[in-house]
Amino acid sequence: YRQQLTAWGGVTYALPFSGDALLLNYRKDLVNPQSPYAADFRSEYGYTLDEPTTWDQYHEIAAFFNRREVETSGVIAPTFGAAEAQAPNAQATASLIARAASFTKWPGDPCFFFSCDPDSPMQPNINNTGWVHALADMGDIQNYSSPAITSFGVEQVRAALTGGSAVLALDWPDLGILSVEENESLVQNAVGFGLIPGGDFVWNTDAGEWVEAQGGVNYAPFIASGGWLISVSADSAVQEAALDFAAFMANEELSFRLATTGGTGVNPFRSSQLDDAALWERECFDAESAADYIDAITATLNHPNAVVDLRIPGAVEYMAALDAEISRALSGEIDAEIALDNAAAAWDAITERYGRDEQFEAYQASLNIE
Repeated sequence: YRQQLTAWGGVTYALPFSGDALLLNYRKDLVNPQSPYAADFRSEYGYTLDEPTTWDQYHEIAAFFNRREVETSGVIAPTFGAAEAQAPNAQATASLIARAASFTKWPGDPCFFFSCDPDSPMQPNINNTGWVHALADMGDIQNYSSPAITSFGVEQVRAALTGGSAVLALDWPDLGILSVEENESLVQNAVGFGLIPGGDFVWNTDAGEWVEAQGGVNYAPFIASGGWLISVSADSAVQEAALDFAAFMANEELSFRLATTGGTGVNPFRSSQLDDAALWERECFDAESAADYIDAITATLNHPNAVVDLRIPGAVEYMAALDAEISRALSGEIDAEIALDNAAAAWDAITERYGRDEQFEAYQASLNIE
């Protein structure tokens, strides 16, 4: 994680400050093999009710619980199956990328957003069949979510899970901290954490076909929105003072305090924070939840097939163009294939404006490809 994100072209330029591991969050009091709903679930779907490991399982669990009456803090009320960010100009791109990675990110190939083939440099990958499947899949989850899901950013996702109105949620580790806040959460120590679901099959662009995932499931967790880094400008007149401040912000004590405080946006990133579940047990979680929380974050940050966010010149423009087309597809204005073809065309135009050769060089440097 540290070597991958703090370096550019193999040279380290930054200190890590937040491990932005997008996670699966779920009501473990409802989703487990001993759940009072386990027998009905097995009868309907033919397998054990437990943490979903694939997107198919995620959808089936969401469908099973959607509008089902469940108990939350002693109150029985209907819930929705899933909550995830789908609002425009929010975090919908993260929700899509998390899915698309599972269906298109090949182990050992770091080039996820664009082609690194010298014969087709910077050709967008975002409109291949795997990405189209991911966007259609994202639209399908609306059937098992709040009718307002297309206006959900992370704030609404967090409120849904902590308030008992969703069983599954995609979010950063912030949600785990918020889920145990006294007088705020109705699901204290009732939330489980895991890797973002994987894909049973992966799209092989070269062969033009779906291929069964190695080992049965292709995991490609997304380190979304970063992680956050702290750098000092090369032309700063106060470099030593700036570096001292950066070191202070990222130090063990302060960063842990920030990571265990809801609303800071700082997620665990230091080995010392992720090696000792007792730290988290003393601060906020029970023993089981503490171990589950840090295991999920560690598995995401250290995963060999993890996807890091786009970080080249024009990254904000690329993502804005993708976000606009995601919103059109999720609203039903256009279908997923047309939306992603439009986004790919917009990406090509941005690449041409910045210079294809320059962008290709920057993309490879951002991935530390020699």
